[in-house]
Amino acid sequence: MKYYNTKTKETIWENYIITDDGTFFIDNLTEKKRKEFNLIPIQEIKVSEQPKDKYQYIKTTTEETEEAYIINEEIADVDIEMAKSIKLEELKEWAKEQTNRCKINLKGFGVIDGGYNYIANAEALINTYEINPQKVFRMFDDSFKEVTIEQLHSIKKAIEYAGVLIHGIKWNIENTISQATSITTLKAIQFPDTIDVDLTKVE
Repeated sequence: MKYYNTKTKETIWENYIITDDGTFFIDNLTEKKRKEFNLIPIQEIKVSEQPKDKYQYIKTTTEETEEAYIINEEIADVDIEMAKSIKLEELKEWAKEQTNRCKINLKGFGVIDGGYNYIANAEALINTYEINPQKVFRMFDDSFKEVTIEQLHSIKKAIEYAGVLIHGIKWNIENTISQATSITTLKAIQFPDTIDVDLTKVE
């Protein structure tokens, strides 16, 4: 058992104390003698489970009584400002992932890949269209679809436009996060996994 010195406000890590009268094993002392040495036992109340997510943490509180020094653990929610910071970091990661590779639902064509590298891929397909015997485009699900040169130009524009939409979505969500007044509201904020683009708007 660990003990707490009520005079020095310190935890006694060893199970003995050295005084002018000698060395004493604390566990062998009577309660009265321990009190003469300003010692009370430490009582630890630990949580039985871990925080469910990043919006919770283990909160530790202490209380000194005549009988014991109580260290109490409990699961608590982070404050609203910390929760907003966590959500903003999640949004930052989402935006980074989306700019690298995103899922675009291109109206009138299908689901394609988006991101910086895929703009270059579309550009390469456009530049080599005439000499490429296979006039096909690889879709998000790895299937292939025949394409015209006009469709490839539209696909390239759609991928570029999706990048603009991602930034717009990010800004809107940032505003929603800043206005949130509860952790429940913050947790409910979802990031889209598909960017919808209307082909007629980018042709």
